[in-house]
Amino acid sequence: MSAISLWPMLVCSAAIPDSTTLLEGRVVDDAAGEPVAARVAITNAHGKFVEIEGEHAHVQYLDKRWCYVNGSFTAAITDSETGIEIRRGFEVRPLLAALPGGDGAKTLRKTFRLQRWINTEKNGFFNGDIHAHLPVPREAYL
Repeated sequence: MSAISLWPMLVCSAAIPDSTTLLEGRVVDDAAGEPVAARVAITNAHGKFVEIEGEHAHVQYLDKRWCYVNGSFTAAITDSETGIEIRRGFEVRPLLAALPGGDGAKTLRKTFRLQRWINTEKNGFFNGDIHAHLPVPREAYL
């Protein structure tokens, strides 16, 4: 087949857009039911990152593009399977979910309930990150 005869097939296949659904997500504390801030990473069926709409902080970490949200977010996802990962500190279990595609809905409203595995404040401790890169001994205070 020549390059000229392939041209109509390439034009037709490029002109067919993926069907998309608007994901309206809420991130809540499971016990209280209240919205909470968290970091969210969404990937499509091909492993490409899906951008969350609006202005928010981003970070590239654990080979993912994380978006920090304050209790809710929206993202345009394809109608094929989409993966989502939500994290909120050391006291909360990471949430991993697969959102199935193909139902043709224009909007998918989903509540993601984050569950604590421990409450350090209740036990008299402060939850914090002691993460440090090569601390200089005279500057690394106990």
